[in-house]
Amino acid sequence: MSAKRLSQITDPTLPGYIQESLFAAPKTSYNPYPRLVSKPDEIREIMRRGAEEGKIGCDLEFNNNHPTIFGAACKDTAGAVRWDSSLAAECLELAEKSGAVIVGHSTIGAEKQQFEKELGIKTPVSVWGCSMVGHHLTNGHLTKMAGKAEEEDAGSLGLMGLSTVTSLETDLPAYKFCRGRDCEGPCPTHRVFDYCAIDAWGSLAASYNQEAEMSTLGIPHTFYRDCLELTDICMEMEKTGLRIDRDWVKHMDKAGTEFKNTLFPFELINKKPVYKEFNPKAAPQITEYFAGLGITLKDSTKGEVAKVLEKVARKEGISGETIKELCSELELAPELSNGLDVLYRLYQFKDAGKGVKSWFDDKYYGKDGRIHPRFITTGTCTGRLSSSRPNFQNLGARGWAKELKKAIIPDDGMDFVESDWSQLELRIILYLAGFDVKQ
Repeated sequence: MSAKRLSQITDPTLPGYIQESLFAAPKTSYNPYPRLVSKPDEIREIMRRGAEEGKIGCDLEFNNNHPTIFGAACKDTAGAVRWDSSLAAECLELAEKSGAVIVGHSTIGAEKQQFEKELGIKTPVSVWGCSMVGHHLTNGHLTKMAGKAEEEDAGSLGLMGLSTVTSLETDLPAYKFCRGRDCEGPCPTHRVFDYCAIDAWGSLAASYNQEAEMSTLGIPHTFYRDCLELTDICMEMEKTGLRIDRDWVKHMDKAGTEFKNTLFPFELINKKPVYKEFNPKAAPQITEYFAGLGITLKDSTKGEVAKVLEKVARKEGISGETIKELCSELELAPELSNGLDVLYRLYQFKDAGKGVKSWFDDKYYGKDGRIHPRFITTGTCTGRLSSSRPNFQNLGARGWAKELKKAIIPDDGMDFVESDWSQLELRIILYLAGFDVKQ
């Protein structure tokens, strides 16, 4: 391909932009992309060479949660064919015998699960690599992005998807820009087999760059492997799910509603609730009401209400070292001023939570009657786990929420273990840094 033609097809307005610039051949100084193949024997050769190099790139395409296309890549060649269980078995065997890893994007949650389901076996984490985990370790700051929700297909958050990875860490053009919001596939522009092949090669190429970057940043390879192990544990947790006492959920939902109604009673007029003071769910009404009492609330969040409650209570001679102690004092107080009384009731309303649906809505129950929350290792900038569908990490630890936790039932022969000991991690860091933690 001439340099002139190559420069022409980098113009996104031209019809051949994506297809020809991405899959240009043969490989030249102008074309850093892999050679593309499309026959089963050629895929076998790719896997053999990848095993010798130490990494086999892999990507699958799906239909109704069943693999339809198998893509593979080594350093300079990529290809894809229709899904064939025998090819997948050969790929695993080559990796295990050579000590190589099978690398893709979100492999622990995608390819690994499909290989195991289709082949009827359990695969060790040691044969898998993941460019999403590598990207998270080297670019954790890209985890969060305003307005960016979790991608349902890959389980990625923020800018953790393969599109970002290939754009930042390979020489591939932004070939995935048309996927997602505007197109869910099949792609009208890309040849689907070539697209899968390039996805496999993109993950592989990125993983080599990530390996070098982790070494530069001083991130031990063992830590990367530990993150893969943790990701696998999270997948097992999701598959196992939680037993739920649904009768207790109904009881707590009813009790919570009744308790809230006693805090802020209302009358139904024309089938609409009319509150005596204000609608405790309407922020403008809340801030306006308290402004009329000379009490400033910047917003109606639980944190702001607690802060102002402490301030007003101190002025009236009531205090406590913690909000819990303060509430105990307020319960015992013979009489409260109107402002403090309403403020305290508002805090109780906020503390009673927002109902049970955030965690126990019918849509979250699987066919086995359990809830299967996801726990994600690449979901936070700090490296902590995140949770979704539903988020079981924001179920409160005190008051109404603590009672709601009783809905979770340990499996037979199992017990709950409390392991969050007041920022123990930070005290361990102080100890390892040579400080006397007693001080």
